[in-house]
Amino acid sequence: MFTKIISAKRALGLLVLFSLFAGILSCASNTAGNSGSTEVKGTRGYPDERFKPAPPYNGPQRTGAVVYADYCATCHDRTTQGAPLPDDDIEWARRLNKQSQATLVKHVMEGYKELMPKKGGCRNCTDQEVLLAIDFIYKSSGIKLDKPFAK
Repeated sequence: MFTKIISAKRALGLLVLFSLFAGILSCASNTAGNSGSTEVKGTRGYPDERFKPAPPYNGPQRTGAVVYADYCATCHDRTTQGAPLPDDDIEWARRLNKQSQATLVKHVMEGYKELMPKKGGCRNCTDQEVLLAIDFIYKSSGIKLDKPFAK
């Protein structure tokens, strides 16, 4: 009886090993013929999609609060990867003291490292709308700016 249990375990192990091997072969054969395609199979979608121009926004100018709620809050309402919360006056003051307003604006507009997306992810926002969102965040933190970001 003891030998049957070991045989069952061995059979299960061989089955798992065979399944892994078959899966690897299946993946290799699916990607072999797609060398010129930009399509990525699976859940990653199309890698070039994020570089295409966003559909234009033809409505009235959005307020800083609207831009923040629609785009910035995705990261800044959850402290994702170090993104400070809007009411974190200590962190926002530290960032403003560490760098100039121009540097902060540059990081928002152009993106910063791999953490902050260009324009906070709002590809169809005007520069003015993004600046209004920055003003909204600083106002929410209670920090008084000498000069607002938006004109």
